Amino acid sequence: MNTPAATLVIGATGTTGSRVTAGLIAERHRVKAAGRSATPVDGAQAVRFDWNEPATWGDALDGVEGVYLVPPIGSSDPAAVMLPFLRQARAAGVRRAVLLSSSAIPAGGPAVGQVHEDLPGLFEQWAVLRPSW
Repeated sequence: MNTPAATLVIGATGTTGSRVTAGLIAERHRVKAAGRSATPVDGAQAVRFDWNEPATWGDALDGVEGVYLVPPIGSSDPAAVMLPFLRQARAAGVRRAVLLSSSAIPAGGPAVGQVHEDLPGLFEQWAVLRPSW
């Protein structure tokens, strides 16, 4: 019997990541809860992940079909680390990606704007969440 593919939630213990994780678990989806310290989350598989440590990416992506992306905190150029990760994710079989961005950042703009602009070329199924105040 095959294990169903998981969704990797980056920042699973943060404000939005914890809600995404809880919602997926409530709907009986398999979740890999990613964070720098692999903090356990009820109903999810904890996995260590660090944007700045590419050696952590492979285990995090193993068995994953979708990713929820919280950009690296405090990075002046998040695309520099996010795009190589997303290329690796695509090569590993990830089919969909959801990026947390901001209403103030257009596709192609600063910060995660470049990631936003590149998502359609990487994944057939993608979304960018652009919350505002």
